[in-house]
Amino acid sequence: MTRPAASLPVVKATAPMIPSWPARMQVRMAAAYVGLFDESGLPDESTFREHVRKGLYCQPYKRPGERQAWLKVELDETLERMRQREKATEDEDEFE
Repeated sequence: MTRPAASLPVVKATAPMIPSWPARMQVRMAAAYVGLFDESGLPDESTFREHVRKGLYCQPYKRPGERQAWLKVELDETLERMRQREKATEDEDEFE
């Protein structure tokens, strides 16, 4: 015996469920990918763009006829460099 559809539990997600991230991401998705969210839980595009201007994240690519997009592989490389710097700082603090 199956349960009626109306009695099935409802699962709500606070962030989009993405099985795999695309190779090219526009600003909103790139901000979410690197974990920048505003107080309301939405991707923080302005903070992400500010970090790009400061050189913390890579510059976007723009092919003719398309919007700006960030490459996932470059964002991954940036996040790994940040992780390595944080780890090095933690290691230095441990020896002081």
